[in-house]
Amino acid sequence: AEFGLFDDGETLRVAEDIQNGDWSVLAKEAARGRFRPVYWIQYAHIYALVGVQPTWFFLWNTLLFMAITALTIHIVRRIGGGVVQAAATGLLLVLAGPLVENIYTLSKPELLQILLILAAVTPFTRIIRGRRNRVLAAIWATLFIFVATLTKETSVIMVPISAAWLLAALASARREGRRGRATRWETLLMASSVATLAYLALRSQFLEVSLSEGSYTNNLELSVARLIDSTVRWSGWLVRDFAWLAPLLLIPILDLVDRKLEHSRLLAGSAIWTVAWILIYLPWEFTVEYYMLPVAIGVSIIGGAALNSTVTRIREKRRSAWAWLSLGLASILWLTTLPNNYSNARQQLAVDTSNARMLEYLVLQVDDVQDVIVNIQYENEYVYEVRTYLQEVWGLQGTSVEVFSPGEGLAPGPLLVASPFVLHQPLLAVRMGVVESTQSEWNQSLAETMGSQTEIAFEWEESFGLVLIDLPRLLCAALPDRGYCAAERPFIDTREFSYGWKIYELPGDPGG
Repeated sequence: AEFGLFDDGETLRVAEDIQNGDWSVLAKEAARGRFRPVYWIQYAHIYALVGVQPTWFFLWNTLLFMAITALTIHIVRRIGGGVVQAAATGLLLVLAGPLVENIYTLSKPELLQILLILAAVTPFTRIIRGRRNRVLAAIWATLFIFVATLTKETSVIMVPISAAWLLAALASARREGRRGRATRWETLLMASSVATLAYLALRSQFLEVSLSEGSYTNNLELSVARLIDSTVRWSGWLVRDFAWLAPLLLIPILDLVDRKLEHSRLLAGSAIWTVAWILIYLPWEFTVEYYMLPVAIGVSIIGGAALNSTVTRIREKRRSAWAWLSLGLASILWLTTLPNNYSNARQQLAVDTSNARMLEYLVLQVDDVQDVIVNIQYENEYVYEVRTYLQEVWGLQGTSVEVFSPGEGLAPGPLLVASPFVLHQPLLAVRMGVVESTQSEWNQSLAETMGSQTEIAFEWEESFGLVLIDLPRLLCAALPDRGYCAAERPFIDTREFSYGWKIYELPGDPGG
């Protein structure tokens, strides 16, 4: 298996346009309600250096994630966490589920966005003394948060996060009589607010549509039904990736009751961060794992602190039975995430490899056969990407790419018909452009339309044995009618996942 750029045709096309001085992407994104110039500049620079070389794009993702991990560990140390606690935080983050799709796929701004935000926050993890240092910290944070908003719009969440951190600091300072501890959070709130206002002002210069009017941003909906539905879907992802945190919080809760809680500010600040990043996505139509990168950071910090408290209890033999119980349950639940994440990564690479091989074959054949039909139920991202690659990335302007419609049949040849297939597709996993149930129906319709005489010109399949432990299925007792629960799946799934493409070549009329 190997990396591929099939999902990133638009990214490559825009990168080339920017390299040639064409910034029309900003106008095109305006109709969608989006304004992300730094996001596009990032990939334009990589493209200028390496061209269409997937390995180098993913190396960049890896470097970004390494920087995020290092900065997260550094923040834990600055706030007072020990070496072991910081190392545990880093380990939990490196092996977290949301990292798979963020690193293994492009067109995801979360890595750069979160790195910029962490860089902005770092100076405020210790008391800032002196007016000059506060001014420098404010300028630093304003610049980094502003650039983060130009990478992805959700960075504006730093305003309410900073406000919540300030309120928590004020409450703590009032109890301890140390008002100066809250000053730095006032500075961060001011910096976040200035950065957000600057972003909105710049956005208004390029975009005339509001968030509710954009063809993409209008997927936001602040209705009770949407919030409930999103909460249920996010619950599944949280149980899948972070169920281990629940038993690990037992000892910090007991310490809180005993008024012996260590790292209370670190725990409270991380909890605010984590909850805020969940809340901002509740009104959004889509629920995908890679959105949870900042959640993974917050949970990892909380987990590292909770693990430190648990080990301390065991060493001091204070309620050590509870500590061992907490540690044992958390370890078992955490271990279940490892095969899930491994299968997730294998699935992503299998899909990328099959898509890359299919696209390579089409590029070689379209000189002779210029009409391509993609056998997918709706004209989704896969159809768009095939068209973008053939017509714009590879410059084959004479090629037409359409979606198969069973009711209309197939036009006279010569035609290339590309048809994906998938078997034993996991539900809570990396995103794919096909769904097993509907794709099987569409493949059957295509077979009936073409008849048994049509031969396969090309076929590529990637497969591997799944190892999935489906903890979210335990929630189905309360929600049996949900789509996820309605599908019958084994609790421990070791079936063979397979995904690939078949390409049929329909010849033209010999007498034509």
